[in-house]
This record gives sequence, C-alpha cells and structure tokens, in this order.
Amino acid sequence: EIEHPGSLMVATERGKYYMGGKVTGLNFPVRDFPCKTPAEVRAGLPEDADVVAFQCRNPVHRAHYELFTRALDDELVGEGGVVL
Repeated sequence: EIEHPGSLMVATERGKYYMGGKVTGLNFPVRDFPCKTPAEVRAGLPEDADVVAFQCRNPVHRAHYELFTRALDDELVGEGGVVL
C-alpha cells in the first residue's frame, strides 16, 4: 500500500537506480552491543516451539510489549511459544 513508508518513498522519491538481491563486499557494522546476523538468529531458534518475533529500530515501548506478549496468547501460537 502507498501508505507504507517504503512504498511511499519508492513511489515519490524515485532515484536513477534501485537494487535488489544479495549485497556483498560490505563490512558488518561496529556496535557497542552484541548483534547477531539473521542466519545466527535463525540457527538459535527453537525447533519445537512457535516463535513470536518483533523488530523495532527504537527502544521497545509499552505498546510494542503489549503487541508481542498478546501475540503469544493467540490460538495459532502453541503452548510454550517464545518471544524473540
């Protein structure tokens, strides 16, 4: 939908080029805290439990907390589901 920030940007701020696919040759960012790659996160997920995952670029606020903790109560999430 055009209301999505990414869609809106592509539709209204068109550049000369857009790229897709795997990006190589870039260094990992240097951070002051541990940060796993997507592959490392997937490798550490439990195989025998549902996982509720949420990504936010900002600190988690109460509304975010409510969103993912209530998701654990959904009927589609099995007993023992975990929040990532």
